[in-house]
Amino acid sequence: TPLVTQTAVFLPEATITPGGMAFEVQQGNPVAISSAAFRPDQGCNWMGVGGQALDLSGASVQSLIVQLGGILDGKQIEQLTMTGTATQYDKGGFEFTLADEPIESTNTLWVQLLDQAGLPLSEKIYFDTFEDCDKNLIVINLKQVR
Repeated sequence: TPLVTQTAVFLPEATITPGGMAFEVQQGNPVAISSAAFRPDQGCNWMGVGGQALDLSGASVQSLIVQLGGILDGKQIEQLTMTGTATQYDKGGFEFTLADEPIESTNTLWVQLLDQAGLPLSEKIYFDTFEDCDKNLIVINLKQVR
């Protein structure tokens, strides 16, 4: 009678390759600026995060979901918006109001680009905020890379 033996086959472990998402933060972003460029009427009575999504050719992308999450000033924040709703940043612009005054935070807030099914198109992008009227708008532009 023939003898049947089993041989164990070890498969390599799955690894997540950094930079595997369709969108990445554009070089030089996030950047903290005065909101006067986009919200001249608000002065120091506003703090937010905004930006835009660009496709492979650099054109604005509309109708993608942008999720904001994290903690600011001890409060949980969860908001959604879409690219194309804040055209002051261009046709693919988005914006979130964070507070009615500048508040300092370090890597407790993030934004993430999602498709219409809610699947991630970018990593979570963590950013800092500042208790400074000249840095009350955090600009985050995302560029499609694949």
